[in-house]
Order: sequence, then C-alpha cells, then structure tokens
Amino acid sequence: MGATNICHVMKGKQDKPAIEKAFRERQKSDQAENGHRHGYSGDFQTVRSIDYSFLGKVYPSYNEAEEVCLDHAEKWETVVAVYYEDKGETRTMLAGWGAE
Repeated sequence: MGATNICHVMKGKQDKPAIEKAFRERQKSDQAENGHRHGYSGDFQTVRSIDYSFLGKVYPSYNEAEEVCLDHAEKWETVVAVYYEDKGETRTMLAGWGAE
C-alpha cells in the first residue's frame, strides 16, 4: 500500500466548477487507461475529492506549488488545487498522492 505523486495541470486560473470538471474527467480517463485495480492504480481514481483551501495564493513556480499540494494532500482522500506562475502565465494544478 504505497503512494505515488499525481499531478494534473490546466492552463489559466480555473474556477472551482472547472477544476471539479477536470478532476472528474481525469478520473474517467485514468480508469479507461489503467482499468480499475481495487483502489491501487496509483492515479486520480484513488482519491475522492479536492481541497480548495490553498487557492487564495499564486505560487511562484511549479515546484513550490507541487510541494504545497504534496504536503497537504491526503492519500485516498484528497488532491490539493493551487495556482502557480509559469513564464508569466497563471496555471492551475491538482496534485496529491495516488495509492498503489
């Protein structure tokens, strides 16, 4: 019962409904690609919801944004949504721990 980091990046500063939609679409895509392996597929199928508590700040880099997500995500429960800057453009990241 290990964990692997999972990440999904969207262009722009997405709102909560768009983030939720992208999350659900990613879960469906992961299931089609990886199949359902009893909750241990190591992808977005293994988490249930999104923690939006860190959306108030735009992080200066991908690495800092990912670190915040991984520090606060809960395996089998949540991924964390954050904004970050990438070459002058704001992006939206969903990241956390996928169970494998």
